[in-house]
Amino acid sequence: MGFWSWVSSILTVILVLMVVFGAYFFVFNSAGEAREFIVISHLKSPVQGAEITVYDINANGTKGELIAGPVLSDEYGYAVMNLTKPASLRILVESKGGKYSDPLKNGFVNLPSDRVLLAEIPVNNTYAVVTPFTTMAARYALRLMENGVEQDLAGFSANNAVGSQYSIESIITTNPVAAYDSENVKGASTERREYGILLAGFAQEAEGLDVSLMGLSDALSQDWSDGVLDGTDNSKPISMQANDGNTIRLSASIGTSDLQKGINKFMQSGHDVTNLPVFSIATTPFRNNPSFFITSVVLPAWVNGQFGSTTLEVAGGTPPYFWKLKKGSAMPFGFTLSTDGIIVGTGKLSSTSVESISPPFSVIVTDSSDPPNKAEAELRIKVVSQPPDFTPIMLSCQVGTSCEESITSTASGGVPPYYFVSYSSDVGEYPLDFILWSAGTLAGTPRTSGTYALNVCIVDLVGNQKCHDVSISVAEKPSTETKPPVDNGGGCMTGHYKTACGCCLNDWVCCGGNCNPPAFC
Repeated sequence: MGFWSWVSSILTVILVLMVVFGAYFFVFNSAGEAREFIVISHLKSPVQGAEITVYDINANGTKGELIAGPVLSDEYGYAVMNLTKPASLRILVESKGGKYSDPLKNGFVNLPSDRVLLAEIPVNNTYAVVTPFTTMAARYALRLMENGVEQDLAGFSANNAVGSQYSIESIITTNPVAAYDSENVKGASTERREYGILLAGFAQEAEGLDVSLMGLSDALSQDWSDGVLDGTDNSKPISMQANDGNTIRLSASIGTSDLQKGINKFMQSGHDVTNLPVFSIATTPFRNNPSFFITSVVLPAWVNGQFGSTTLEVAGGTPPYFWKLKKGSAMPFGFTLSTDGIIVGTGKLSSTSVESISPPFSVIVTDSSDPPNKAEAELRIKVVSQPPDFTPIMLSCQVGTSCEESITSTASGGVPPYYFVSYSSDVGEYPLDFILWSAGTLAGTPRTSGTYALNVCIVDLVGNQKCHDVSISVAEKPSTETKPPVDNGGGCMTGHYKTACGCCLNDWVCCGGNCNPPAFC
């Protein structure tokens, strides 16, 4: 097993433990006691040595009281901290300084201690990912709060807007991979790989502009802060400092089409090991109205040859809603959009493809207000190959005995090789004494009898996956005591048997003789 696969298994167990003990770790009790909270800081690769702090957020979008930290992130970008109960519904995570690995620069890149990555998240989240893209959303959310938008609505709409622009369903909870590290990519889902490609493309763009990663992050975060991705902040031009000291004006395309070029360049560079054939972001700026917006911009993938459907969703406004294609847009061949927002169709791949992404098409939704509210979004349809699958096996182990069993006898489909990862299951308690290795072997020495369960996913070469619940039955270890021989003689009463230590009941319970300590009938 590779090093990163081992690390991934360990980190997965940590996150599972967080879920299993959610009531203890993550829900504040009536006394407001601290809970454990995990932050993952990530640029092109994990940021280690970053100073992580967490703050309450005031209703007007200003930074409130310190509620956790500072804690330094470890070599995997993780920081585990104790979080005290905030007064508001949202919290602000900061990541300052640290360093990240960049093989193209033959080592680590140090980050300035005065530059900050941010994430603005709901108070009940158990962990947060901090990247340049969460920073863009946080700056926008704080500006919305400053302008009087309610906290939860401001945070949700801002995170949704940035995720929609960059084709990542959840920018604050998807843990990205280092897209150039094959060991880190193994077993990672498609979503984690796509986030890793997005960050690598962002770094590629910064290199092409000859600016630092943090410099580009700061500039685009300022651009996002007014909710209009146009290279300005409320019509005021935004500038960056190049590595040679010159000043560069932020163009309207740096956060859209130019970033797509950076993504494409990285994917064609030979350094991309995600095995994804393509990754596309929206190149038309996402226009967000926090009172009425489309929330389902990243569509679920269609499986090759299978009919499928999905229903588009909105937040805010007055139902019923009415959907249509924007003038000049066309649905991909074989797909249709109904007026109630349902997309249906059958995905088809060429014989040599494992994934395809359609050209963009734009949809418009209006509500029943007078006058009606309107929202628009750019969508794409992704078609993927048949995902891998496996037949789970019911496992049996004994307390106190080392147990190592394969969770399946058959695995097929998808694009081999396969990797296995595990999560908590809704059908049973997670087996804390076990670890699932990436090859599909569950190993450990259980300490407590019972029936346990874990949700196991098989992941193929391109990140497609299928998950099943796997049950583990742990029995008590059989007693090593030797039963006395049956002898219904020797003057014992009926139902008792003569043994070396006296008369015994039902072969087991001695009631006299030389037994020490004495037993009882």
